Amino acid sequence: MKVLDPTGAEWVVRRRWLPWRRRVRDWPDIDVPEVGGDDLFAALIFLVVAVVLVPLVIVAVVLVAEILLLLLLLPIVLLVQVLRRGGWPLLVERDTLVVHAENVRGWALSSRRLTELADQVRRGDTEWPDTAAWRSL
Repeated sequence: MKVLDPTGAEWVVRRRWLPWRRRVRDWPDIDVPEVGGDDLFAALIFLVVAVVLVPLVIVAVVLVAEILLLLLLLPIVLLVQVLRRGGWPLLVERDTLVVHAENVRGWALSSRRLTELADQVRRGDTEWPDTAAWRSL
């Protein structure tokens, strides 16, 4: 959930569902080859196809494949999480940087703790012990 502190800064307080973080990829850099020939119209069509359509199709296929893989793994990961009665990682982020993290065992307790963390941010009480080990999450 998104929360505003008294200064108006936006924070994100959330439960991590997967034990890994999905990578956000940048658009690939594309070098446009020199186009030879006399036909200007053919050169323009080649540029549109080579520069716009081909990278979009490649990125879309990779993105869809990755999302499908994550959707296939999600029920398995959640089942393992519930069966082993592990804690749910709770994260407090500001500007995509994890500022605070903790594990809370049980769904109901983690929901209650999420609400407490959000209230703490709303009050402006954002001083937590160093969580350098979680910053890479």
